[in-house]
Amino acid sequence: MASACERLILFIDILKNNNLELFQSELGIKYNNHEKLVEALTHNSFVNESKYEDIDSNERLEYLGDAVLELIVSELLFELQPHKSEGDMTIMRSHIVRKETLADAAQNLGLGKWLRVGKGLVFSEIALNKSILSNTYEALTGSIFLDLGYESAKKFVENTLKDKIISVQNNEVKKDPKSELQELLQSKKISKPNYVSKLIDPLKNIFKCELYVNNELIASSNADSKIDSEVLCAIDALKKFKKEG
Repeated sequence: MASACERLILFIDILKNNNLELFQSELGIKYNNHEKLVEALTHNSFVNESKYEDIDSNERLEYLGDAVLELIVSELLFELQPHKSEGDMTIMRSHIVRKETLADAAQNLGLGKWLRVGKGLVFSEIALNKSILSNTYEALTGSIFLDLGYESAKKFVENTLKDKIISVQNNEVKKDPKSELQELLQSKKISKPNYVSKLIDPLKNIFKCELYVNNELIASSNADSKIDSEVLCAIDALKKFKKEG
């Protein structure tokens, strides 16, 4: 374990090297506990390569931020859409909190350049890796919630996702491909789809999914998240079954 002195030196170095005061200024947020911000910007690959055993990655904050984000967006839609049904709001929320949306928000904030990662990852890869970017956005949301409270986290989400929130409200949104595929198969009295996913590249977080219907391989896709690999398979399967009529 690193001593208290070693941890303090490490913490000071992080503040100096990453200029977190500038980053907070860009965010328009002032943390009470800077260490929570540092944790939010620490990828697991950095922790794995560090000689200090008590550095935390942002994975726990990501877990918390995911739940906080869903609650905030649910509350916003509840306030903004008083006449929408539960089902409609659920679909709208799924479009707002999806990985691509959060990755875009993270790119707009420039989170990739502030993230501490291991030597196996370079900035150009981070800038294009939607999973890493969206996870960092969730971790940042979680850190704001823990350090500054719910209202500060809500303001952050409103400010950074406002364009998507407006877009979703102004446009009809379709069901996600997986749900659409399942309904299509049910209408044809065909068995439910079976998604088999596995991690094939741990460093770049690449998943491979194979989709089976009645034990027959229908589609196969790779993506940088388990969910996305399944969605890509569902899209291919939809094309196949719609073509067959």
